[in-house]
This record gives sequence, structure tokens and C-alpha cells, in this order.
Amino acid sequence: MLVELKNVAKRYESPDDGPEMDVLKGVDLVVDSGQSLAIIGPSGSGKSTLLNIIGALDKADSGQVLLDGKDLSGLDEKALARIRNRQIGFIFQLHHLLPQLTVMENVLVPTLALHNADQSADLPAHAESLLRRVGLAEWMHYRPGQLSGGQRQRVAVVRALINQPRLLLADEPTGSLDQTSADNIADLLADLNRTDGLTLIVVTHSARLADKMNRTCHLTDGMLHEETET
Repeated sequence: MLVELKNVAKRYESPDDGPEMDVLKGVDLVVDSGQSLAIIGPSGSGKSTLLNIIGALDKADSGQVLLDGKDLSGLDEKALARIRNRQIGFIFQLHHLLPQLTVMENVLVPTLALHNADQSADLPAHAESLLRRVGLAEWMHYRPGQLSGGQRQRVAVVRALINQPRLLLADEPTGSLDQTSADNIADLLADLNRTDGLTLIVVTHSARLADKMNRTCHLTDGMLHEETET
């Protein structure tokens, strides 16, 4: 297994000084290497919180989060940052591209923390290959403002892949796109999982995107329940 959650709980203080809110209540989850999983549920149910905990962007109040057998709770921030940079790729609803940089420069931003000179020399060619795969090779010297919403999200996908992560986490990756662009991103993510064996966890409201995943789990009332085929 690549990802394992054991009895993960998370609570937040109420904004009006009321009682604390239990967002996650003892979540258990196992995701094997190469699987794809959609996590769905109502707005405010804690889907993004759960994804951030899996990706070491947030910490659980209790329970264990294991990535490839390693308990993330026992690691300091420097070690967590290294894991986020080298083992996990992140895609968000908004692309978060830097407007002053070109497409190629945006894709290479996550590589700036790498210190392997031999690997760094190969990165532009690797970035160009990925951009060609998503149909953006001819746009690599353009800036984000010159691209469509769907193109910008494809750049974000490539940026998430540049360090060759084992795990790709996507938080509403099609939520801000028109239907055609959303379908293209959904197909791209499913293809990456199927052809590259990339482990994929997606938080989404889109039934079309969820249907392309191997598994679907519902997060309701702080608990995660797997959808079973009927």
C-alpha cells in the first residue's frame, strides 16, 4: 500500500466561540500504489482537509498518516517539505501559476529545491516532453494570461508531475472549468493513472470525474465510506 490512514481525526475551533467542530472522526483509508480514488461529499464536509492531511499540508489531531509505510506525524517540517516536493504532486481548483513567468518557467518552479546537478540538466527536456504530452509544447514560452482556463490547468498538471511523484493529489481540479475543459482534464488524469501507474486521489463534486476513478469514497459527518458496486 502507498497511503494508509488509521483513525485520523481533525477538529477546528468554532469562529463564534462555540464548541469545537469535529471535521474528521476516525477516518480509515488504504490506497494501494497505482490506484485512483475519488473522494466526494457535500461542501464543508472536510474533503479538502482530508486531502491536505494526506499530502502533509496539514496535520491530524490524532491518528496516523502513513506514506509508503512511513508515519508522517513523526517527521519535522524540513522532512515533510522534502516529501511534498519529491513524492507528492498537488493540483488545486485554481491553477496558482505565477503570472510573470512563462509556462516552462512555471513548470520548473518545483525543481528549484533540487540539488542534483545531473538531474537538473535533464529537467527542461523532461518539462518539454510533458508539455507536449498535454498538447502545450507550442505554448511553453507564453505566459498564463495568454492561455485559456483549461490550458492553465493542464500547465498545473504538468507542474505537479515535473518531479516524478508517486502520489498525485487533486482538489476540485475541474471545478473552475467549462464542461469541455473539465472533461479534458478528467481524461488526462485518468490516462496518467492508467498508463503511468501514478497513484491518484481526487476530491471532486464532479460525477464525471469520479466515474473515471477505480474507487469512490463518500465523506459525510466526518466519516469516510467506500461506495460499493451494485
